[in-house]
Amino acid sequence: MSAAAYQVAELSELNQFLELEAEWNALSEASDPDLPFLRHDWLRLWWSHFGAGRRLCVLTARREGRLVLAVPLMEEREPWFPAPLVKLHSLTNAHSFRYQLLMARGEEASVAALLKHLGARPRPWHMLEFERFPTGLPADQALLRAAEESGHPVGVWQGGISPYLRIEGTWERYFASLKPKFRSNLRNRVKRLEKLGPLGYERVTDPSEASAALRDAFSIEESGWKKDTRSAIALDATLTRFYTEWGEHAAERGWLRLWFLLLDGKRVAFEYDLDYKGVLYCLKISYRPELHAYSAGQVLKAAVLERAFQEGIREYDFLGVMDEAKGDWTSDGRPFNWAYVYHGGLPARLHHAVKFRIKPSLKRATGRP
Repeated sequence: MSAAAYQVAELSELNQFLELEAEWNALSEASDPDLPFLRHDWLRLWWSHFGAGRRLCVLTARREGRLVLAVPLMEEREPWFPAPLVKLHSLTNAHSFRYQLLMARGEEASVAALLKHLGARPRPWHMLEFERFPTGLPADQALLRAAEESGHPVGVWQGGISPYLRIEGTWERYFASLKPKFRSNLRNRVKRLEKLGPLGYERVTDPSEASAALRDAFSIEESGWKKDTRSAIALDATLTRFYTEWGEHAAERGWLRLWFLLLDGKRVAFEYDLDYKGVLYCLKISYRPELHAYSAGQVLKAAVLERAFQEGIREYDFLGVMDEAKGDWTSDGRPFNWAYVYHGGLPARLHHAVKFRIKPSLKRATGRP
């Protein structure tokens, strides 16, 4: 398919983006993988809370009137010498979890049409910056390939591994496959917790209960180490509104799975999950600090995973980066990256050289990670 067959547009007004909801979600649901974090409702809510000070830049491509490519971006400036850089950054931040281009199958040529459109863009820009980008999907590969073929400097920075667990077979067989020491420690933690009071579990899914339950969850998180680092949701009004509104929205659509570990009838740990099309996504998890020695988060995780096996969930996505606690449950993970496509000019080429040639060379020379 020739790039000339596509009609590319840039939407900068919110009402233009809002009008795309039905088409956008249809394209998102046809994408592989189909992620809740690329749905129109997620992005709309994200923009309303985190978009201040940026310019919306949603790129779309159509063929014969049908939406076949959607790339949600925002325009922002990054301080740089000798001049500030204008970035077209993915509509993401630390609370986005995943990002990818939305592309209909077999429409890879639409990406080349999009880059050609950007090359003639009246508003100046220096680089495309894609955060939490897999780079292994057809649309991602098409973008990087088309950029290199058209002479744009390209760079990929490896971000890490995000763990997941395929839910197959029975809980009993899966649990028996885990490291013996971990299983023994988990059983001991449960016994020790039970000495403090009756242990129980609660799952909130009802929209009428969501708001109050989320307040309890955020209070639990605030009581822990995140209070000292000022990273708790409850300490930031924007984060509180965002996660509350999304939780309420998810509950209305039957996606919310808000779990609590109960000790003597009191909520002492939580896990904030989404059940979206057979995948359980873990957005947040925390517990009261006095229960650190009891591995309360892992005790709750065991209950959540056991229920996932029973209910036919096909995958549990831990989100975030692989760490020791997540590694107790799985060794499988997906790489995620930051990808960059640069657009001419000295500032952009200098940035590319510093980020992808000079800094890596210095790290190798000094032995720094």
